[in-house]
Amino acid sequence: PFSDVVRFTSCRGCVVSLSTDSPDAIRAHFPEWRKELENPSHYKKLYNFSFGFSREKGHKNLPTEVAIALWHLFLDGKSPHLDEWCKFLQEKETKTITKDTWSLFYDFSMQIDKDMSNYDMDGAWPVLIDEFVEARKGGTAE
Repeated sequence: PFSDVVRFTSCRGCVVSLSTDSPDAIRAHFPEWRKELENPSHYKKLYNFSFGFSREKGHKNLPTEVAIALWHLFLDGKSPHLDEWCKFLQEKETKTITKDTWSLFYDFSMQIDKDMSNYDMDGAWPVLIDEFVEARKGGTAE
């Protein structure tokens, strides 16, 4: 059998147990879960949950290559900065992403215009995001 019990953490932070013996039984819940993720608050909770879920045991940060893959999963088509952000991180040879940067890049993606004209350098953004904005406005990636 596929599984006797499969556990999922919902966007509301509670654990839901589904007794199932097949992937089809889980798949039957997908429409409900997709509908729940249409709520921006629930989507952001899932996004933030994915940071801790994806880290290697005993590590505080997320490897950059894992973060980039997750950003494409969560923010492709939603963030006007995604491609340039990922390129910036690769060119800068950033090794890991902190939880603060992970969480606030979502906010940056949802709040900051493509031309970054509404970005406040004195705001409470992580240094890495400040460096990205400086590089974009200066036309360099370092």
